[in-house]
Amino acid sequence: MAQEYGSNARDALQRLGEILRKTRVSLSAGQDTIPLPEALHEALREGLAVLEAGGVPTVVAKERELSTQDAAALLNVSRQYVVRLVERGLLPAVTTEGGHRRIRLEDVLAYRRTRDSERRAALDELEQITEESGGYAALKR
Repeated sequence: MAQEYGSNARDALQRLGEILRKTRVSLSAGQDTIPLPEALHEALREGLAVLEAGGVPTVVAKERELSTQDAAALLNVSRQYVVRLVERGLLPAVTTEGGHRRIRLEDVLAYRRTRDSERRAALDELEQITEESGGYAALKR
C-alpha cells in the first residue's frame, strides 16, 4: 500500500509520476538507450496510478475480455452497476452463447479514465465554488 512505503519510496514514486506524465521515457543501460514504446509508457503510468492509490498493479493484455464481476472489481463498483452501464450503452459488451456478458479490458480502462477525469473536474469545480464563497468556515455559519 502507498502508506506503507518509506519516505524515499514515496518520493521516488512521486518523481516517477512527474516524469511519466510530462515526457516520453527511455531506458538506459550502460551506453545503450532505448525509447519505450507508447504501450509500455502507458502501462507504467497506469501502474503508477494504482500504486499511488494504494493498490497493487497487475499486467494483463488489453484484448482480454472480462466478466461483469471482474469489471466491477476493476472499477470498484458492484456487478449490478456494471450490468446497468452495459445496458445503458456506456460500457460496450458482447454476450456469449451462454448469455453471459464479456467486456474488453481496454473498454473498462477507458471508461475508468473518463469517469475519473469527470470526477476530478467536478471536485475542482466544487473547490472553486467553496473558495469563492469564503471557504468552509463561511459555510458553517
